[in-house]
Amino acid sequence: MVSHQGQTLRARGSASRLGLLAFYADCHHEVRPVKQGYRAVLTYNLIAHGGAPATDVPDREIASLADAVQTCWH
Repeated sequence: MVSHQGQTLRARGSASRLGLLAFYADCHHEVRPVKQGYRAVLTYNLIAHGGAPATDVPDREIASLADAVQTCWH
């Protein structure tokens, strides 16, 4: 469950598909016990220093990353 600015989202996993939930550190969250299957967690910080320019990532690079994630989880 993730709460932010008065809204709460309850995410449930799937027995057949990899799920993904991402949120900012200022969101309140609750992690419930896993009763069946597995939970994998990736935690990281994104930091931009003073006026860092936004970059456009080419679609082929995004697709390549998505393929790598798919391969890892299958």
